[in-house]
Formats: sequence, structure tokens, C-alpha cells
Amino acid sequence: MKRLTTCLIIILLCAATPFSQTRRNTRPAQTSIKHGYYFTVDMCRACYYPEWRKDVVRLFQQQGIGATIYEGAMMETANERFVSLKIFPKRGMWSDVVYVGPFASEEVAVAALDKFPAVLGTVQRKRNKMGGSADEGWLLEEGEKVRRTKGNDYKYGFYEIKGCRLVA
Repeated sequence: MKRLTTCLIIILLCAATPFSQTRRNTRPAQTSIKHGYYFTVDMCRACYYPEWRKDVVRLFQQQGIGATIYEGAMMETANERFVSLKIFPKRGMWSDVVYVGPFASEEVAVAALDKFPAVLGTVQRKRNKMGGSADEGWLLEEGEKVRRTKGNDYKYGFYEIKGCRLVA
């Protein structure tokens, strides 16, 4: 009888869990990220070091540019400099990336790319030093700038940078 009661309780708990999760997920999303133009910045997975995102956010903020850590999303476009995305709640589906912005317009965002090498270069040099003398890391050329490769895809060193426009 005790075993039957325990089994019934477990079954009831398991059956109730999906219903409570469904109700919780139907509430409006609350996010800390605002609409506007952004660049997402991610680092090559092999080059990660703990706290690199926090370093990038801090350095951008010291340059007077807004930056925050938020969940990334799949966003590719073949032609436009920025892909439009609806602001979304964190879902835990993708790893976190750094969102740099918001910028008021495409032109302001693209102009801000001139400040990216100072920040990203500092973090990249820090990562390179962590590898020790046997690992030179990814060396940067003097005067290297962020370059657009295609669509909303930009590159600098070992960073993947994507242009996006978050809309409400």
C-alpha cells in the first residue's frame, strides 16, 4: 500500500509539471535588451577563456558604448548589413553572446565599428598571453579593422560579429 501511494504521488507530480510549465511560458516576455541596432560579438569556441564576455562588456562601456550579455540567436542575411529580429526572451537554446548597442541607426552602428579594434584587440591579446610562449594565439595585423564579409557577417581577429536590428 505504501509503495502504491508513493507511485501515485510521483505520477501526479510528473503529470502536473508540464501544465505548470506551459502556463509559465505563456506570460509576456520580460527582457533587459531594448530595440535598436546591435552587433553581436562571439569568440571562436577554441579561444574562449573564462570571463571574456565580461571583459568585452566592461571595455565597451569604458569607450562609452553600451554592451550587454544576452542569448544569441541564429541570424544570417545574404545582403543586408543588419538582420531584423523580434526581441525574444532568454530560452537557453543558444549560448550567450555580447550585444553591443543599441545604436539609433545603421549609420551610427557602422561608424561605431571603428572603436571595436581597441576593445576586441585588448581581449584578444589577453587571450593570446594565456596560451604561453608555445601558443602565440591569433596575431592581429597592425591597423586591422572590422571588415564586412557578406550580408550581416563581420570579422575581426577570431571574433564572429553579426549585425542585427532588434524590433519590439
